[in-house]
Amino acid sequence: MIPIKILCGCGQKYTFDVEPSSKGVGFIVQCPVCGTDGCEAANQIIRQHLATDKLQPPGLQIRAHSPSSAKVQNFPATPPIAPPLPAFTGRSKTKERLPKIFTACALLLLLLAAGGIAINRLHAGKAAPPAQAKVTASDFPDTLQQLNAWYEEPLPGHNAAAINLRAFATLKANNFKLPPPGAPMRASTISALEALVNSNRGCLDLLREAARLEQSRYPVDLAQGFETLLPHLIKFKDAARIAECSAALNAEQHRGGEAADDILAALALGRSLRLEPILTSQFLRAATLSMALGALEQTVNRTLLTSDRLNALAQEFQRLERSEARGDAFKRALIGERATALSIMRNPGDYLKKINQFGTGMKPAERDQWVACLKNATNFKEEVQYYEDTFQQLMLAREKPFPARLQADHLIRERANDAKSHGMAMNDFLMPGRGRAASKEASCLAYFRLGLAALALEQFHTTHGKQYPPSLSELPPQASPDALNDPFDGQPLRYERKGQGYLLYSIGPDLNDDAGERTHGKDLVFEVAGFAER
Repeated sequence: MIPIKILCGCGQKYTFDVEPSSKGVGFIVQCPVCGTDGCEAANQIIRQHLATDKLQPPGLQIRAHSPSSAKVQNFPATPPIAPPLPAFTGRSKTKERLPKIFTACALLLLLLAAGGIAINRLHAGKAAPPAQAKVTASDFPDTLQQLNAWYEEPLPGHNAAAINLRAFATLKANNFKLPPPGAPMRASTISALEALVNSNRGCLDLLREAARLEQSRYPVDLAQGFETLLPHLIKFKDAARIAECSAALNAEQHRGGEAADDILAALALGRSLRLEPILTSQFLRAATLSMALGALEQTVNRTLLTSDRLNALAQEFQRLERSEARGDAFKRALIGERATALSIMRNPGDYLKKINQFGTGMKPAERDQWVACLKNATNFKEEVQYYEDTFQQLMLAREKPFPARLQADHLIRERANDAKSHGMAMNDFLMPGRGRAASKEASCLAYFRLGLAALALEQFHTTHGKQYPPSLSELPPQASPDALNDPFDGQPLRYERKGQGYLLYSIGPDLNDDAGERTHGKDLVFEVAGFAER
């Protein structure tokens, strides 16, 4: 046996033993974090061993998503489908893992125990009851210190957040308003847009650089609980807006490749918040994704993208859609909110003292509400138990796919009202998500699915004589069976041809079909006028 040691391009190190053979490893090798294929790296080490007959071959570093191999100039090739986010383990992934033999022994003991239980039940003449899914506190970080450690720091040189912060520092934002995607640009608009984009060239270059990295952690101290400062969130909307403006300008001037890079940079900006276990961060990520979709809408209205560019964009939208459908980001945020809430409910006196002595940056009215809440709360043990029971129900409700997952918001509203009626003021204040998280999460998923549908329509358009299909059912099957369904009602996204273009929309959070009306946030709309090729 020889040890295979690999350093993936995402920064993850992993190792395993294999019997050397001229046929290679003989099984699939993937990075446990990003999923990058490691077979060739492992086979190269085996070939080196067979050639030199050394017992300890050197480890091999492999590069994932190298910019030089990308099809899109100045932008990396699309990385593999994002794996589910890692579960809480109570320690950093960078610490040493237990030896494989311990894991194997533990599994064997569990199997033997399960077998013994089954035999005892059989002899007792009783059938084993069906297993009930249950979430335990040990599944999540329980303290603010654990929560802060759970939001892991990437290896040096692999943190997209560090580059985004540099981009924010150079940002020169203003309130420039783009014309509607289906409206031609006047010369004066183009001139003003050029000035805006050119003044932010450094920011845009850094956003594209950050987009090449998968891992991200912003410099926040989650151990501060509700006092955690989030200064990095201030610039997110402005940065996404600059990327959207740049995409519109590049598309208007028929630089489709540059516009595609801007869209990918906007998507990556939102992606950089995916691991941040704060609900506010996920709400802001949703706003960023809305602008990324707007950048795509401006682009396909103003220029024709090549097949390579359409494919690269579709792969990234598909990758992010899968993660959103699993509920990765919002689940982490709700887990983080639980740890923060428990830090107050378990030590209400400490938090009250902190408010009275030092303040928390709250508005006076909010501070007065908190003081009254903490003074009026009496049975803290009962409050904690009610909150934990609610969180247990919430996690089970979130296991359902959309649109059934929307019921999680209804659950929280009911529990909050029940807590208030029973005098549990702290639960009324701290109820996780406050009945809005699932709806906002569905909006994120709708943005990705609208983007996927639009890109599939553009691909159809390029291969069918510049014509769009009469219905979405004419499009080729997607990787996910629900990829073209509206997460708000489970029906196919609404689609109709309009002249030489089309109207595509989701019914949105109000759950009403407003016939594609996008004003006042009624429907989530993607519309193409069909004049780009002209």
